[in-house]
Amino acid sequence: MSIEAHIRLFDGIASIYGLFYGYQLRMYRRTLAANPVCFGGASCSVLDIGCGTGALASALSEKGFDVTGLDGSARMINVARRLNRHTKARFMIGNALEPIEGHYDVVVASYVLHGLPQPERLLLYQTMKRLAIHRVIIMDYNQRRGLLTSLIERLEGGDYFNFILTAETEMRQVFPSVQILQTGKRAAWYICECNQASKEEKER
Repeated sequence: MSIEAHIRLFDGIASIYGLFYGYQLRMYRRTLAANPVCFGGASCSVLDIGCGTGALASALSEKGFDVTGLDGSARMINVARRLNRHTKARFMIGNALEPIEGHYDVVVASYVLHGLPQPERLLLYQTMKRLAIHRVIIMDYNQRRGLLTSLIERLEGGDYFNFILTAETEMRQVFPSVQILQTGKRAAWYICECNQASKEEKER
């Protein structure tokens, strides 16, 4: 499914998606607490691509990070702004495959990449690398398939089945270093360093 089709889909389900905000926020809080090493200090700037209703942006903002959420769905951004009035996170409407200005210490995308066809995934990897100063963190599925997940993803019409087989190979074509951190039964963080210096600093 193309990114434009995704935007239309999430425009249509934004109000329903917002009902799951509390659950998603709790999930992200738990995952961030269990994996605290991937982000910088409190002043770290983060761009959350495909931020949806802003649950991840909120959880990151609670950690003290300077967070900007980006989503192509205007209705999703409206819901995100309403649900995140209590946070310092900012939200803006934008297609990640169109020109985006600025640089951020870390660029994240949560459950976005698996829904895109491979050519658009490769373009998004390049965009994220250009925008990130230090690293890109892609939060998505690992290779462990489940019946319910497979059914939902088949109905959604994305590229889930190819993504879980080729994600690591694709990312290694773009980033000098890729570390896979298993964060759940079927979930992983793909931690992609954007330059060799970042890799060497991490190893010291």
